[in-house]
Amino acid sequence: MTRENGESFSAAEIYERMIENANSFKNSARRLATIERLAESCNAIEDGTALALIKSLNKASAKVRLAINPTNIEKYVRARGKKDNSWTGPVRVTIASDELFSLYVRARERKREKPSLPHRPSKLFKRIDEALNEVLDPSIRQEIRFKIENGRLAKKELDLLKAGLKHLPSIDINAILTPDQAAVRELFSEEPRASSPPNNSACAKHLQAMLDRLTDPSTLSRFGLTIENDRIKSRNTNRPLIKPNEIQVLKHLLRSLEG
Repeated sequence: MTRENGESFSAAEIYERMIENANSFKNSARRLATIERLAESCNAIEDGTALALIKSLNKASAKVRLAINPTNIEKYVRARGKKDNSWTGPVRVTIASDELFSLYVRARERKREKPSLPHRPSKLFKRIDEALNEVLDPSIRQEIRFKIENGRLAKKELDLLKAGLKHLPSIDINAILTPDQAAVRELFSEEPRASSPPNNSACAKHLQAMLDRLTDPSTLSRFGLTIENDRIKSRNTNRPLIKPNEIQVLKHLLRSLEG
């Protein structure tokens, strides 16, 4: 990795690299399951669930907050393993010996907010965790947890994308996301807006770059996606993420920006 040996990569970027790396393994399912447990352990430490579980098994523990580090991850994994025999790792030695695992753990701790007290697990979190524990097949349970983690990261990336698009002067992100047809017609109207003249050239450049990524098979494959006849879909579920008519809308928008 680059950027000063990976220390400046975000947790989401490192997670993506871990998944890409795991898919190259012969036994990728086992590696992916380990990554899923690593991410879930970090989540549990961050939201206070890990501390509550560890305290319930070790009454002598007096800490009010755990750092996200290999030692505490192993403590949580051992505690979970007493109720779920699929929780065999990752342990401290495994994390310390794996560059990507170590980078991910440090990145999670860096970006973490510093509350004085840990958050109590939400009712929704408890219901999800209880429901997952009812799934008897460990491989299916791990796959569901893996999908939940992917969804959590995808939501963060979507929020970042929305925030970035709001800085493009000629794109009304609210009009794109709303089902209001009048707002959509206004978005593609050739009449000039009442606001200050947008920098169409810069917008077109960014939009073209986004379209290039969305239609590049090698880029999409890193996210577990594929493209066929302008339909972007998941390789695992075959469900569409972006439909051909939506790609056409983006291309129409690009042509309008280019004038």
